[in-house]
Amino acid sequence: MGAAGKVTLLGQYPGDVTIRITDASLDPYARVFAPALSPFATAVASGTLRISGTLANLDNIVARLQVDSLDLKLFDYGLKNDGPIEASLEQGLARIGRLKLSGVDTQLAVNGNVDVMQGILGLRAEGEANLGILQAFLRDIRGAGRAEVIADFTGTMEKPQLSGSAMIAGGRLRHMWLPHAIDAINGRVTFTGASVRFDDVAATIGRGAARFGGRIGLTGLWPSLLDLTFTGENM
Repeated sequence: MGAAGKVTLLGQYPGDVTIRITDASLDPYARVFAPALSPFATAVASGTLRISGTLANLDNIVARLQVDSLDLKLFDYGLKNDGPIEASLEQGLARIGRLKLSGVDTQLAVNGNVDVMQGILGLRAEGEANLGILQAFLRDIRGAGRAEVIADFTGTMEKPQLSGSAMIAGGRLRHMWLPHAIDAINGRVTFTGASVRFDDVAATIGRGAARFGGRIGLTGLWPSLLDLTFTGENM
């Protein structure tokens, strides 16, 4: 890490500082804000952050962030940035101008705003996502397969709300403590604010066909309640 610039240690601490990081591990800092993040998730980044304004008042800070490289590892699934990641902060409003992630079966774009002063979210993720991304949030789950995703993150940072949908094709989920994986997952999953709803999702377990319905309740973005129906045969 390197830094250049100056800060006046008087009044509102006016300053102009540029910070450069190279191959820095970000996941320890992410866990401060998201303690439930999987211990198998890691993030290494290189980029530049410029901060100017009166540092004692967030309203008067202007910041520009460019991440040149981002390497995410979610257990055995990897993601990288597709081009530079660009974000800014001005008058307490953080904007994601460009954030694209790529990996096997993943081409995902994220954009939107976060009102840092009020803690209000307004973000959207759209594109193709590999189910391996779930390994960042569910430490005992291994995932594979593709989903077409449109997801909006609204609400507040304390009580985020998730809405949108995912169309899953050829998905696979395996719990570390169960004898069989859920294979050939196909169907629509809908995000409805405080829950994830399964709309007659088809799959196979062992050699038998199965269907899932019902919902998973969420507290913020984390699973907290299961209310699922399941039918199967010849498993």
